Amino acid sequence: MADVVSALEQLHLNLPPTLGTSQVKSVRKELKMHLLRMMKHPGSFTLHNLHARMKQLLIELGTTPSEIQKEMPGPNEIDAALKRRLAAATAARKLQQTESGTDEKPSRKKPHSSSLVQTAQPPIQKIRIQDWTLFNATRELFHKESEQLQLDIFQRILGNEKRAVQGGAGLAQQKLLIRLCTRFRSALTSELEATLLNYVIEKQKTRIDLALLHLAELYAQLMGYSTLVSPKSFNQLTNEEKKQRYDTYLCTLLSTLHERGEHKE
Repeated sequence: MADVVSALEQLHLNLPPTLGTSQVKSVRKELKMHLLRMMKHPGSFTLHNLHARMKQLLIELGTTPSEIQKEMPGPNEIDAALKRRLAAATAARKLQQTESGTDEKPSRKKPHSSSLVQTAQPPIQKIRIQDWTLFNATRELFHKESEQLQLDIFQRILGNEKRAVQGGAGLAQQKLLIRLCTRFRSALTSELEATLLNYVIEKQKTRIDLALLHLAELYAQLMGYSTLVSPKSFNQLTNEEKKQRYDTYLCTLLSTLHERGEHKE
């Protein structure tokens, strides 16, 4: 309760300067009402010097002595509150002494009981925990697992066409697909190129730019403007093989569109 009275005193002394006259009167009226209610609380006269502080604050707020005396509790109430506080303090002191006495008794018997437990239980062998490292938790993928992972990644990039366009990364997605098909030669190159070709033909009206970008990359490799990375297990493509690769893709694209009746578009 002392903290509440201190807070009310600070509020009375430090009212915001932006408040108008009517607002200041309203705030002081609320403070006065709260203090008058608190005067009846037993804690106001059982705590040292708290009643005097509340009286002084009420006088500063414009409360008359008669109003203060009217809200003061009677002598019987004060005596009863003081007796209750004294009884509560005595009970708390006895409870603290009782708890301290019970804590001391087990502490004297504790060494004996712990010694029995130590002799009854066998010693526990310490287990050394091995440090976690990335090399211990991973392994090298098998060849088929690696190929399947590459196909899954390629299919996932194909399936995110709408998101790429909405995010303004449509061209970046197309370049990524083309470079995965054309610049890194592997056993999956033919399958990736066939998958990309079917993907273009499926909606050739909106994906024709992807087909032209594929042809441009193959032509750039033929002319030496772009590179083709081949592993040691594959021989480097000759210019004739690069030309054949370009012609095969172009003829396959045109013939498929002609068979589907979409060559005019």
